[in-house]
Amino acid sequence: MTAKVMLVDDHPIVRRGYRALLEACGGIAVVAEAGAPLAAMQAGRHGSIDVAVLDLRLPGAGGLRLCRRLRRYHPQLRVLIFSAQSDFVTVRAARAAGAHAFLDKRAPAEALADAVLAVVRGDASMAHDAITALHVGQQPLTERERLIVRRLAAGEGTKEIAIALAISPKTVSNHLCAAREKLQVGSLAEVIRYGVDHAASPAGGWA
Repeated sequence: MTAKVMLVDDHPIVRRGYRALLEACGGIAVVAEAGAPLAAMQAGRHGSIDVAVLDLRLPGAGGLRLCRRLRRYHPQLRVLIFSAQSDFVTVRAARAAGAHAFLDKRAPAEALADAVLAVVRGDASMAHDAITALHVGQQPLTERERLIVRRLAAGEGTKEIAIALAISPKTVSNHLCAAREKLQVGSLAEVIRYGVDHAASPAGGWA
């Protein structure tokens, strides 16, 4: 069976390269292309598409929001995120958005076709150097840690959060340090990005 793919990237030349790469491997046909989320949603209405290969850097809504919308309105469509942003926080956000797999753009060229076929098969046992597993073990954040991360992502400072929660700024900082360790990220900016990405996700999308 031929896997039918939609490519979503805002660079036409890049899409052309991906198309050539995928179709040269056999067993894959690129049946749709889109350079922006709206065009992707319109193309997704065609039930013949098996896998949408999405970049995260898209104009407007962006790749994560597009992934959520595709999964909501076209549940039969499988989504493979193909991005150079492959840090732990981004991968977790992709899982929360409903992606089936996440491939780093720095992977070997042939890995893209392998990943597409694996997604079609429902095969999660991909080699680690070719695809990032979305079911990564991780300690869950506590309710207090989630609350603080949400407030931080909403633009509140440490002192504001401390006042709102009737705790000391040092306690807020301690909770943020704990969240960083659990999320396995190296900076506060990545914690904030995690909070922003999950603000529009269901509660179950939080780690």
